[in-house]
Amino acid sequence: MGARMRALDWSASPLGSVDAWPQSLRSTVSMLLPSRAQIILFWGSTFVVLYNDAYRPVFGAKHPQVLGVPGAEAWKEIWDGQLHPLLAGVARTGEAFWAKDLLFDLERHGFPEETYFDVSYDPIRVESGEVGGVYCIVTETTDRVVGERRLALLNSLAKRNATARTPREACVLTTETLAMKPQDIVFALAYLGDELQSCTPGAREQWAASKPAFVRELAIGSSGPDVPAGRLIVGLNPRRPLDDQYGAFVDLVADQLGTALVNARAYEQERQRAEALAALDKAKTTFFSNISHEFRTPLTLLVGPIEDGLADTGTPLAPVHRERLELAHRNSRRLLRLVNALLDFSRIEAGRIDAHYEPTDLPRLTGELASVFRSAIEQAGLELVVDCDPLPEPVYVDRDMWEKVVLNLLSNALKFTFEGRITVALRGGPGLVELRVTDTGVGIPRTELPRMFERFHRVKHSRARTHEGTGIGLALVQELARLHGGGVTVASEEGRGTTFTVTIPTGISHLPGERMAAARPLSTPDTAIPFVEEALHWLPTGNTPTVQEAAHAAVSDAHDQASASAARVMVADDNADMRDYLRRILGAHY
Repeated sequence: MGARMRALDWSASPLGSVDAWPQSLRSTVSMLLPSRAQIILFWGSTFVVLYNDAYRPVFGAKHPQVLGVPGAEAWKEIWDGQLHPLLAGVARTGEAFWAKDLLFDLERHGFPEETYFDVSYDPIRVESGEVGGVYCIVTETTDRVVGERRLALLNSLAKRNATARTPREACVLTTETLAMKPQDIVFALAYLGDELQSCTPGAREQWAASKPAFVRELAIGSSGPDVPAGRLIVGLNPRRPLDDQYGAFVDLVADQLGTALVNARAYEQERQRAEALAALDKAKTTFFSNISHEFRTPLTLLVGPIEDGLADTGTPLAPVHRERLELAHRNSRRLLRLVNALLDFSRIEAGRIDAHYEPTDLPRLTGELASVFRSAIEQAGLELVVDCDPLPEPVYVDRDMWEKVVLNLLSNALKFTFEGRITVALRGGPGLVELRVTDTGVGIPRTELPRMFERFHRVKHSRARTHEGTGIGLALVQELARLHGGGVTVASEEGRGTTFTVTIPTGISHLPGERMAAARPLSTPDTAIPFVEEALHWLPTGNTPTVQEAAHAAVSDAHDQASASAARVMVADDNADMRDYLRRILGAHY
């Protein structure tokens, strides 16, 4: 630029011959020429342009024709509305002007271009003390400003599109987000197949009026077998060059829509699966409720006449017939208990549980329930410890539910404990009551603990007195505890034992007011009998009821004769009644 200035005929310019330049102008030019900063000097009343090598890219294709010409000619596209007022203000007031990321619409490559600059306009005083020119140091920040703006738009797309739940919603969110920041994507239309899903306001009119060079159509792959491929048609900013960075940005916008379509389709499929599972679960609950109800009626009609026959002293049964009826009675009662458990669970899931919360001496009720199990636990060679300290006030519970909680936990403890003790403890605390049932049994593997309260889940290959059961006992305990505003937890160590802890709040604020009932006298519940009967039949044959022993004696002669032969049968089953039944059938021959 120094060489160009020396070669230029300045006498034909408004500045006149170089020999006539004031020293202030000469000194200023000598400062800007060697500088590596982008510097332009506007001098005189017409703001004649002088600039250095670093400033040449700012003028672009206008260089070098603009050297030595008035500012109104060099920057005519921004002169009247923007640049001249700024320069005139500095010249008039003698005060510098500074701005960051100032927008200028420059025409330096044959089209209006959106550009940004950090600018510093400083007054240069001549020998008289007046302002003779404006010394401008600028730094173009266009790439940074546009890059940050595009990145912010991509971030907004990612955040909003992440909430899309359907392919159409993904298209709508994309165009809505693009419409909020239209500097780089002037308009947009989103299609799935040939069907327009969404567009920015006025997009069709803008598309029709745009030159083909400023419209780009991007293909978006299908997000699933039943979702057509997408298309995104976008209008580009004609004030920005379509360089590699701009092209990559537009591709990323399309990728965001493609990702949103994939995620939306995945969510839609997951929602459909969840709805199907919910419908299946509801159908299963309805089935359990209906089938349990249908089972209970004939079972009740079976249990009643059997009990009448066993209790009939007027026409007593022969021993062999009594044993048969006792066998049928025990197992019909057991089946009725299982059916009732299923019915309870299905009612809870359907929200139709009939609860009645009444003030209860909970330590006494819990102690009596535990004592009902004492004979079975002691016959198993175990110790039962009942530690239920009195509480300062009654606790509101549904007694039937609480009985099922305690009996299920005691039954579970006896099933998996072969030596040591079972402890039932009840303690009060600030605003709560805590029931702990602890055993010294086989324990639960660590990996199984998170699933202990799942419906129908059973620990495989665990040593137990029996492997019979529905797998809903602990799940029912959890649901019954929740109906009291509480919960249940489990802690266990393999080979050391297990502790189940049920916690419920005291008071009544957590319970539905319409479910409150007056207190009733405590009595030993009949619901405990089937639990204990079943537990007794888990024990070795020597502990089975006396009536069974009499039946065994009835076939002893045939058994003794058969035992002399070489043929023997080993009967192995975890149900005592099934063992005895098979023994009676086979005992006459083997």
